[in-house]
Amino acid sequence: MPRRSSVVHSDLRLLDLAPNPTQQEVLLSIRLPKELLGRLDRLCLALGARKSEVVTATLNEGLERYDEIMGRGGRKRPRRARAA
Repeated sequence: MPRRSSVVHSDLRLLDLAPNPTQQEVLLSIRLPKELLGRLDRLCLALGARKSEVVTATLNEGLERYDEIMGRGGRKRPRRARAA
């Protein structure tokens, strides 16, 4: 399989994995459990995409869901009163 360019797209989603305008990229190094890395490898193979693309798309989708839950602009939900 030919390698794709090393450009990372910050607005990438799992379903589109299409080229978008490039942005500055920063290296992020993380440790993952072996089982999670195996799942990531299988997903990359299934999608025919690089790990950085799949991780970026997955993070974007998770952050988008977080924004929906918390509301745009980073507003926190009011805390519920604790039961005594």
